[in-house]
Amino acid sequence: MNVLITGSNGFVGGWIARELRKNHYVIGSGTKEKSLIQVNRYIPWDISMEKAPDQFMDLKIDVIIHAAASLNKRDDSESLIRTNCLGTHRIYTLAIQKQVKKVIYLSSIPIIGIPNIVPIKENSNINPYTMYHATKAAGEYILNQLERIGIDIIHLRIPSPIGPGMPVKTVVPIFLNQALKDDNITLLGKGTRCQDYIDVRDIAFAIEKIMKKEIPCGIYNLASGKTVSNYELAKMCIAVLRSNSKIVFSKNTDPADSFIWDIDISKLRCAIGTFIQYSIEDSLKDISDAMNSKSHNN
Repeated sequence: MNVLITGSNGFVGGWIARELRKNHYVIGSGTKEKSLIQVNRYIPWDISMEKAPDQFMDLKIDVIIHAAASLNKRDDSESLIRTNCLGTHRIYTLAIQKQVKKVIYLSSIPIIGIPNIVPIKENSNINPYTMYHATKAAGEYILNQLERIGIDIIHLRIPSPIGPGMPVKTVVPIFLNQALKDDNITLLGKGTRCQDYIDVRDIAFAIEKIMKKEIPCGIYNLASGKTVSNYELAKMCIAVLRSNSKIVFSKNTDPADSFIWDIDISKLRCAIGTFIQYSIEDSLKDISDAMNSKSHNN
C-alpha cells in the first residue's frame, strides 16, 4: 500500500514510518525540510499554515496515518489550535481529494478527562481537562465526517507511548537516567499514580494489522492493557539496570496520585488479534540502551 504518515519526524510517527516501510511505500510528511528517517518519499508540509502541497496531487495514497500534532500544553496557544484542529481539517480535505480508503487518527486516551470509571472503554464520556486534549477530541469529530462520504476512519486512543528515542523530559527516561547513575529515584506523593505504557513499536505493529484487516470504523483503545504505578516503574528501572539506586519520596504531593489509567483493549484485540510484542521490561532495556548509545556518541 501507499501510506502517507503525517508527523513522520516525530517520536511516534517516526517509529510507524520505520516499521511500515518494511512492507509498504511510505510517504513521510512534517514541518522540517528534510526527513530525519528513511522513507520512500518525503514532502515538507506544515499543516498548521498551508494547504496540502501540489506534490501530493500526483501521488497514489491508499491510507493516511495522521500522527502530526502540536504538543504545546499552553491553553492560550494559537499554534495548538491551528495544528490540531485546522491542520486536521486539512487532512480531512486531502483524504477526500485523494479518495483514500482509510484514515487512521492517533488520538489520546486522556481526552476522557480524569479516569473516574475504570476500566476505560471506548464509550467513556469525553471531558478533556486541558486545551491540548480538547483539540485531540476535536480531531476525532472533524475526521468522523469522512465516514459519511465512504472513507473509513479509525481513531486510536493511545495512553503513554514509550520506546527508544522517546522525549527525555518524561518520567520513564528520567527514572532510567537516575538508575543508570545509581542516583536516588525521587517520587512525588505516594507514587501510586498508575499509567498504561505501550511500546511505540507495538503501536506500529497494531496499525499495520489494522491496515490489512477490514474492521469497523470507530474508536479503539490502543494500549498495553497493563497498569504500572510510579513506584512499580521505579522498581522496574532499578531491576532492569541492576542499579544501586534507592527509591525516596519527595515532600511534594502528586495531584494525580489517585489516577488509575486502567484501559480496556478487548475491542481492538477482538478486531485484529494480539498486538503486544514488547513487555515494559523489554521497553525499558531498549530505551536505556538507546540513551547509553546517544551519550557515548555525543
